Amino acid sequence: MADNSLRQELAGRFATLLKQDNAALSLLQLLGDDSKQVDSRNSDHWSGPFAALAEDFANLKGQETLKRSVSIWEEEEDTGEFVRARKHVDLWRFCADIERIGKKGDKKRIVLLGESVARGFFFDPVYCPAQVLGEQIGASAEAVEIVDLAQSNCDPWWLSKVAASTPLLEPDAVVIFAGNNWRVGALANTSMEAFMADGELIAQQHGFSTLLKKQLQDLEHFATQVVTQLAASLKQSGIPVVFVIPEINVADWTNAPVGALDVPLMSAEDTQNWVRAYQAASEALDQRAFANAGQFILTAIELDGGTSSASLDLLARTQRGLGKQNDEAYRTLRQSRDIIDDTRVVPSVFVNVADVIRRVAPQVGATVVDLPQLFRDRYEHEIPGRRLYLDFCHHTSEGIRVAMAATSQKLLPILFRKDAHLDDLIDAASTPAPEHEAWAHVLAGIHNAHWGQDPEICSYHFRRAGELHPDIVTNGIPLVYEAYRRKTPPVLLPAFDQLVKNDIAEVCLVGYSPLARGIIKEQALLSAISTAFPEFASVAPDPDLSLGEVTEVDLLQSHWTELTDRNRWYRRSYAAVYGIKRTFTFSCASPLDLSIDLTSRIPGAADAGEIVIELNGNLVTRATLKDEWASLRSPAGAQIVNSGLNQLTISWPNVLRKDSRARVRTDFEAGQKVDIRTHFGQIHDLRISVVS
Repeated sequence: MADNSLRQELAGRFATLLKQDNAALSLLQLLGDDSKQVDSRNSDHWSGPFAALAEDFANLKGQETLKRSVSIWEEEEDTGEFVRARKHVDLWRFCADIERIGKKGDKKRIVLLGESVARGFFFDPVYCPAQVLGEQIGASAEAVEIVDLAQSNCDPWWLSKVAASTPLLEPDAVVIFAGNNWRVGALANTSMEAFMADGELIAQQHGFSTLLKKQLQDLEHFATQVVTQLAASLKQSGIPVVFVIPEINVADWTNAPVGALDVPLMSAEDTQNWVRAYQAASEALDQRAFANAGQFILTAIELDGGTSSASLDLLARTQRGLGKQNDEAYRTLRQSRDIIDDTRVVPSVFVNVADVIRRVAPQVGATVVDLPQLFRDRYEHEIPGRRLYLDFCHHTSEGIRVAMAATSQKLLPILFRKDAHLDDLIDAASTPAPEHEAWAHVLAGIHNAHWGQDPEICSYHFRRAGELHPDIVTNGIPLVYEAYRRKTPPVLLPAFDQLVKNDIAEVCLVGYSPLARGIIKEQALLSAISTAFPEFASVAPDPDLSLGEVTEVDLLQSHWTELTDRNRWYRRSYAAVYGIKRTFTFSCASPLDLSIDLTSRIPGAADAGEIVIELNGNLVTRATLKDEWASLRSPAGAQIVNSGLNQLTISWPNVLRKDSRARVRTDFEAGQKVDIRTHFGQIHDLRISVVS
């Protein structure tokens, strides 16, 4: 038992290292000091992808394992078929629901590898790319067998291992639809030299821009290794390989966290000038003075070196307002999405990763399907958005059919020496049942709201669900609203149990929802539903979250903060404010006299500045703050309090702040987890109570 516990600990530590730095693999070789045979039947304690470490340890030591495996399926000795292994049970929900993969028959066999996009996230398990691919090729040539090995949450390390074992299935071709999960860390976390190099950049003028370029170079090198390794393992067996380059939702997704200006640490003067330029650009944009807005925001971008999603997103809005070519706004928005930051965990293929696949795959003998180019040509007047995507990177059913049609076009000449028109292949594929498509949009609405997207796109998905399948408004949407409107975690509520009886909802909400990330603020989700279906606006909020039913609410608790709030990533005694305005939402059972208690400061303020507190657009108080903690209590009369939702807004002054980069560098070099974005304020306590 002690030996098993030790191996579990080692597995966790080394798996983390391997994900962070490929060079860490050499450390595993230090364990190659015995020659016992590894029996996979006795290694169930190696969980998920870490189960492969048992075999990797054996391989490093020159040992052999008793069973051959492909992904989560192990070879059955008696039949030669591959059966889903119990040791990978925690990965079953990320893979195709297939108990066994039979021996190859008379049909051509195509193996599909990839991540959640290839899995068909939001449609899984009722509709997926593998199904569509089989239908399209079968309609243009002959029936084929598609072995669906696509796996959500699949990282490059595990993908490479699966690809290396794929020849055991004797495929006639392999399709690799991946790249969204290929990334590197924002800052060094391994060698002393790397810590020192990144620490120096943190403190330098425009150091974050240089750091971002360095990170992207590291990512390009890493992606080159991944593509080469994936192709090499299959090329040795003479198996044709087709890489599908992913595209992402560029038009209808933003990476800038809710309420954040995303300003990197800069000098005091540069920070103050950046805020002035951004505010001027925003005001000009509101007045539709696009040319002036463009000039102002370019000043901000010159100061931040292109490391702020907020400034880049604003530039793209001005470009579109000026009627410039879509390509220009597209490049700006892609630059915004390609900012490497450890607090941004949504999958997304980086532009340079796509370029690597484009360049390297043909060099190693593989064929390429270029979705970014395909979508640009086919939808020349559109930037990829809601037509093709349900969230940051997962396709609508149309996106799936078009992507797989382009893949079929490449496979047909390889396997059957035939050609087909793209439109004919698209038409050959089935479409999801209206009910299934509606559920995909419902789940997309939940997902977009949880990830802090624009209220318009969130309500669009709910409204679209009702258009596709009107019955969902009475038998599906009420379950969502009921499950997410309460203080009790959704998974503990009867409505959630009913909700996940739907196959698609079960895979999405149980397998991938933010439940594991803790409780989050759900007002954005509930408001999106109410906007799409006004009848839900009259539903009373949970008494446990409503002033009047309770005497006090703490607005720094997780129930009142977004999933994208950067503060969730740091353990500290305050909540940082990353913009010049921060809005908090709370509920009241009826208009009541309230008291607002705030303890806050302006970190590093060289001069005193004034904060402004408003409730539902009405001034509550003004207060002067410095760099020291200060507490204040302000009354808010019932006449400015709403029955239902209320918004408390705190505006922060654009005062000169001390340059904190040297301190952050010292903390980073000491091994601490550092925050590299500007704090415009810090809040230690924020409570609203009913005046008795």
